[in-house]
Amino acid sequence: MSFRERTTALSILALWTLTTAGWWGFAFAPIPVVSQDWLEAARVACFGQMESGLPDASGWILLVLAPLSFLIAIAFAWGHHVGESLQWLARLPAGRALLLAVGLAFGWHINWVGEKIYQGQKLAKISYENLSGEDLPENYAILDKPAPRFELIDQNGAPQSLDGLRGRTLIVTFAFAHCKTICPAIVAQSTRILRDLDPDSTRLLIITLDPWRDTPRALASMAAKWNLPPSAHVLSGEIKKVTDTLTAFNVPWQRDEKTGDIAHPSLTYVIQPNGRIAYGFSNAPMTWIIQGAKRVQNLFAQK
Repeated sequence: MSFRERTTALSILALWTLTTAGWWGFAFAPIPVVSQDWLEAARVACFGQMESGLPDASGWILLVLAPLSFLIAIAFAWGHHVGESLQWLARLPAGRALLLAVGLAFGWHINWVGEKIYQGQKLAKISYENLSGEDLPENYAILDKPAPRFELIDQNGAPQSLDGLRGRTLIVTFAFAHCKTICPAIVAQSTRILRDLDPDSTRLLIITLDPWRDTPRALASMAAKWNLPPSAHVLSGEIKKVTDTLTAFNVPWQRDEKTGDIAHPSLTYVIQPNGRIAYGFSNAPMTWIIQGAKRVQNLFAQK
């Protein structure tokens, strides 16, 4: 076999190795804190995304079949040449060192992907939702204090403010798009709550905890991914406006500057049509929030 044939065969194998590593890396590597919206959108478009952050079924098919079909094509067209070229490379001291380095790097990459999959599966098994079916106690006190004023932007590019939403009962909670732990449970519970409440007199507001990445132009894709109904709004805006709103609502949160992840509790406020807070809940069961909102609506229907 000529030197040219050997280098061609090894180049094809190296291309497959690098392409496969890059393909799987793109599927599992963390999105940078400062990134373009298209990067996240491209990964979701290629692999889909479950609540755990892992690819969906079609994504797994693409992850496995794309490299496998490429490898099968190499085996049929260049299998003999690749085998002989690897044997030739293994006879050279520098070649053995190169093969060892590539093997160790590929092994590390496989272990890294395996750890990502393991962590994703662990997240998928954890329930962050309070599944208690207890009723809201009859003597649960109404706070009746002024709700913080805010002026943010929703997924339709429309301004939303406390004054502009007067006359409706507001369910206000907090989440962000890149959260893989508690936020999916918050969003799912909040949208289910709306099904038991009058959509004409109730609005759900999800205020982002991550205005650095959840910019106003990203809200439409967030609302679509979360399958928000028309009576639900996800809100963002200028970073200072959002963080000031979070502070005004007494939301404890802490941002990791390296990863962009945000630690926060599950908080929900029920705001009366007159703009005053009726209830503030922390990790409350869905029944409490529904019953609290209905009590508010019944109270104002009697006035």
